[in-house]
Amino acid sequence: MIAPRTVNSSLGIRWTVPPLPVRAVALLAVIGATIIWGSSSVVTKIALTDVPPTLLAFARLALAYLILRLLVARSGGRPARGPLPALLGLTGFAGFVLLRNLGLGAAPASHGSLIEGGATPALGMLLALALLAERPSTRRLTGMVASLAGVGIAVLPGIEGSMSASLGSDSVLLAGTSCFALYTVLGRRACAEGGSLGVVVGAMRYGLLILAPFALAELVVTGAPTLTPVALCAMIYLGVACSAAAYALWGYGLSHLPAGQVALLSNLELVCGIVVAAGIAGEAFTPLQIGGAALVLAGIWYGTTSVSLPRPTFWRRI
Repeated sequence: MIAPRTVNSSLGIRWTVPPLPVRAVALLAVIGATIIWGSSSVVTKIALTDVPPTLLAFARLALAYLILRLLVARSGGRPARGPLPALLGLTGFAGFVLLRNLGLGAAPASHGSLIEGGATPALGMLLALALLAERPSTRRLTGMVASLAGVGIAVLPGIEGSMSASLGSDSVLLAGTSCFALYTVLGRRACAEGGSLGVVVGAMRYGLLILAPFALAELVVTGAPTLTPVALCAMIYLGVACSAAAYALWGYGLSHLPAGQVALLSNLELVCGIVVAAGIAGEAFTPLQIGGAALVLAGIWYGTTSVSLPRPTFWRRI
């Protein structure tokens, strides 16, 4: 439970802000991360027009690391070290970000939203069952199925014609999504022990060390990129929002919520992706997209909430 706060206004009025349960704050943190990541596919496509994929992955993570490292230092903490943070760096940062960039270089941004939003919950729940012995409840499984159905309704009818043309890049995106699902499950174990921000920063440092030689080789082969203002802004946004803020929020959520429940919330990325695509690319909403997005939201609500109905009076007499 987050402790209540007393707020003083300029008019001399005092009131107490009611406490928020830790679980509610964790849910809001994960939702915030997913909303940010909903814009990532479109923004990544913009940045890739000027920056090669490995160099882009290294640059955005380097910027995020500088920001989060300062926050950890101010809090008196230290970046996590050891085999588990190193594995998190390989899967959640080096593997996921690089494979995602490589896949989005050829596939439409909608494919990234579809594969990440659709595959992460299923893979996350399966891995959580295998590695953490998290047995998903019937309610959570039902919510996952409903959300996946909404993903299909919202995206699949509009990309049937181009799906066969990008199977290779879609496979790369699926491999990256698998890396992120494994990061989510292993991150639950690491962040639950405390100091989620230190875990994220430590894992990000390992990811940068893995990416550094490949980024340097790509820089030697392709030369220094010439950045347009739009691409520069896109790269900064990917570093500050999609890497620093979103990963910090995701780590906080993992420290308080089951990995399967966190993975289910990643379906929100599809809904946010549709909104961003409509706002930036000018794509119009279709009835199927609206209906699918509503089904995704309903599935997430059903799978992440618990409703206990009061028993009728005559049952208590039995």
